Amino acid sequence: MQHPYWYVGTLGIIAMEASYVPQIVRLWRRGQAHDLSVFFPGLNVLGRLLAVVYATLNHELVFGAGFLFGIFIRGSLLAQVVALKLRAREAERAAAAAAVVPAADDSVPAFVGPTSSQEAA
Repeated sequence: MQHPYWYVGTLGIIAMEASYVPQIVRLWRRGQAHDLSVFFPGLNVLGRLLAVVYATLNHELVFGAGFLFGIFIRGSLLAQVVALKLRAREAERAAAAAAVVPAADDSVPAFVGPTSSQEAA
């Protein structure tokens, strides 16, 4: 018969994996991720994938399932960081392009000097 200790493991893995949800919500609200590295969630997803393989090979299904949940959560964070960084990069490029291209309207003043009628006077 299995010990009820797996409840402790299940609660622990849920708490660990759910700890990323506030970060995901924060990034969603801020709409920017300039201060967060892509490597952090990327390496975390890789580590979780390896942990799933290990847990599966050792028949530790509770931890395998928990790590799968973690891959989903951290994968969401990774996708969000990448998308926000790409959006910021595109906005910077658009701003740089807009600063280089002169305006198409009459905002550039024409040559101001004496006209031929003023010279005759």
